[in-house]
Amino acid sequence: MKKKIAIVLDVEKYDWNGGINYYNNLINLIDPKKYQVFIITGFSTKINKNLFDNKFKFIKSELCDPYSFKWILRKIIFRIFKQDVLFKKYLLNNKFDYLTHSISLGNQNNIKVINWIPDLQPLILKENFKLKDIRKYYKQFNEFLEYSDKLIFSSVTEKKKFEKNFKIKNKKKILVFNNIPKLLKKNKIISYEKLRKKFGIKKKFFFIPNQFWKHKNHICLFKSINLLKKLNVQFVFTGTLSDYRDKDYVDFLKNYLNKNDLKKQIKILGNVSYQEVVSLIINCKAIINPSNYEGWSTSVEESKIYNKDLILSNIDTHLEQVNNKAFFFKKNNHIDLKRKILNSLNKKDIKFNYFTAKKGYKKKVKILKNEVKKIYS
Repeated sequence: MKKKIAIVLDVEKYDWNGGINYYNNLINLIDPKKYQVFIITGFSTKINKNLFDNKFKFIKSELCDPYSFKWILRKIIFRIFKQDVLFKKYLLNNKFDYLTHSISLGNQNNIKVINWIPDLQPLILKENFKLKDIRKYYKQFNEFLEYSDKLIFSSVTEKKKFEKNFKIKNKKKILVFNNIPKLLKKNKIISYEKLRKKFGIKKKFFFIPNQFWKHKNHICLFKSINLLKKLNVQFVFTGTLSDYRDKDYVDFLKNYLNKNDLKKQIKILGNVSYQEVVSLIINCKAIINPSNYEGWSTSVEESKIYNKDLILSNIDTHLEQVNNKAFFFKKNNHIDLKRKILNSLNKKDIKFNYFTAKKGYKKKVKILKNEVKKIYS
């Protein structure tokens, strides 16, 4: 009989592309002969199921409807008894064995709980968060630490930061697991000509597949582009055009773009399909990530799979991910970033070979599948 794994998304709306990609990548590493993975949401949760891998099974529960009577009751009981009694009962009644990558059940030992902390931004970039949100994250991180059977970080960098900021009784429960993006099938790769017709992109372009969040530091790149206006090259951006922590940030970027007349150099596509993201990676000159903070950069991992050049800020996580095999620039230094873009333009293009990419991907997947077995053991 297959063991059942639950992922709980008890939120009003779930549209974090990075999270969706992570879950999709994770389920492709879990043995489908031994496990079934379910996503549990509220009846009112706004979520696009089409963005998730079809291996997931979806369940709805009123316990996951934010601010409903049962949801509020859950929270009150948790606060009093240090245990999510109602949801634990729900999981047991439905014969779940694991709760993974989502919420804490509190002080219990009936169901194995594996939690994931994507990054520690609220601790490190406090200026980007409201005080109440910082306190909420501290509380959540402490609950994860106390009540999880295993606690996963995506990088050694984040694990070390966590160990520095929190008192850890059992360090064996703290794990590092580097998820890997799924390899796109060869016949799904979109040609440059089709991309050009749909998006109006130039033959030579740099690609920036980051959400428009303040810590992703698009403004640093915009300033570099402003110094490179004479070059016949384009910078293509994808990702959600909003930041819930700073609602004025995207308008600030747009104003900078218009004020400096960068419309010919900058092409903003917004959200596109994963197939289009990968196809843009394969066809671009190089990937640029000017981010001030990353827990683990998916776009860097995608670039490694498809053997693309990288231009990266020299933050610790980037250095960990690519081990100096990139054009690194000093964080927040748009002059240095400009130099690295020019260096990349002078470098000979790497010819993409799907067979080589597939071979490297299979090797990495084999290693990760063994790590996943240990996590759900």
